[in-house]
Amino acid sequence: QFRSEGLDAPQRRLERFAMENQVPFLDTLPMLRKYGPDRVLLDADHLTPFGHGLVADALELWLRETSLISR
Repeated sequence: QFRSEGLDAPQRRLERFAMENQVPFLDTLPMLRKYGPDRVLLDADHLTPFGHGLVADALELWLRETSLISR
């Protein structure tokens, strides 16, 4: 999914479902792409500690911005 925008079909399908059903949705792939697979992935499926940290920070910010959690 890091190689081409067209490989993000699973995220786009989930995003459509979420929008149709008013379910909050966060796609971290665009943010992870900024750092590249060598920094954020251990292998094809697992994040590095750095990648986990990026996702955790993005998730916390998104949850606060969408008011899904409060301080």
